[in-house]
Amino acid sequence: MANCRICGKRLPLFYRDTVCRDCRAKLQLELADITRYALTNKDITNEQIGKLKNQDRTDIIKLYNSLFQHFSSDKEVDAQEITTLQKLQNGLFLSDAEVKFDEQLKPYIYIQAIRNKTLPEVELKNAQGIVFKKDEKVHFVDGAILKETKSVSIGYSEGSQGVSIRIASGVYYRVGGTRGHIMREDRLTETSRGIFVITNQRAMLNPTSIGSKSLDIPLSKIFSYSCYENGVEIYKEGHEKGYFLEFLNKSSAEIVGMLLWYLTSRQS
Repeated sequence: MANCRICGKRLPLFYRDTVCRDCRAKLQLELADITRYALTNKDITNEQIGKLKNQDRTDIIKLYNSLFQHFSSDKEVDAQEITTLQKLQNGLFLSDAEVKFDEQLKPYIYIQAIRNKTLPEVELKNAQGIVFKKDEKVHFVDGAILKETKSVSIGYSEGSQGVSIRIASGVYYRVGGTRGHIMREDRLTETSRGIFVITNQRAMLNPTSIGSKSLDIPLSKIFSYSCYENGVEIYKEGHEKGYFLEFLNKSSAEIVGMLLWYLTSRQS
């Protein structure tokens, strides 16, 4: 037989919970009180963080999601709300995956940073092959797939034999015959994949495999870009076709678009 993980009371045989009924009732009341406080004050205290450590992890994640949904219901998450959510995540050691950080909170962090003109600085681990320039700061990192427009073969069109015309006895001349040809069209084709990095000086792709194509575009050379749901297409001066970067995280295209707007506008 097991004991309650909070009060140590012996639990009944075949009891499926890890805490006794009395402790479970107290936990539910505490969670309700903390939720009301956080929603009303846009804050959470260290004492409340300590109490939440007794809660089931699933209930803590539900609390985080509830706060985020409430804070973002007006399509905004202000600086105080961001601080509260990060305090909850860090204090209870919730992973980015558990709280869907990249998808939910991360874009709002960049929005607030751009408004305050103080972009986040990101640590770039295992930056093999990248030589940073003087005063260069990393503001964004994510996995990406580089795709470029390539002319590819889509099939073969057979030629025609034409028509034979009799010009003399036993002599014929064939006219109108054509040779076959390969049919081609432009398609986005993967040319590399790796870590996409935006600094205060350039946008670059550091390939993860030897021999793959790298990309290094100074911000001053970006004359156009287009944002899509799954990626961003960047046009560089002197290069007719764009570089399409497909991101692994759903929110990255939105964040990259914001950063390119902010950083390129400061180049002019």
